[in-house]
Amino acid sequence: MDSRSACLKQGADLVIIESEEEQEFISQHTKINYWIGLSDSETEGTWLWVDGTPLQEDKAFWRKEEPNDNNGSEDCVTTVPVQNEWNDVRCDGRARSVCKTDALPLS
Repeated sequence: MDSRSACLKQGADLVIIESEEEQEFISQHTKINYWIGLSDSETEGTWLWVDGTPLQEDKAFWRKEEPNDNNGSEDCVTTVPVQNEWNDVRCDGRARSVCKTDALPLS
């Protein structure tokens, strides 16, 4: 996943959305679809964040009828900011990335 590599080069990683507040923040500050750090590329239907933790269904923001693994090839996830939701998509698609890092200490 090139988007993850881009984040790692900046000392960050793709975002892990852990709350409704984080989901709303990302949706409010983006106008197009962005990659997030969620994938089922290891095992179909088992959604894991980039740190290996499983998606908690009560913290999932899927669009209606998603994830649908269209044509058996949708293993990555982008935001759908207008609807404040997620969509499973092919991992080789083009989108920007939401990277997240720990806060930097004040000097």
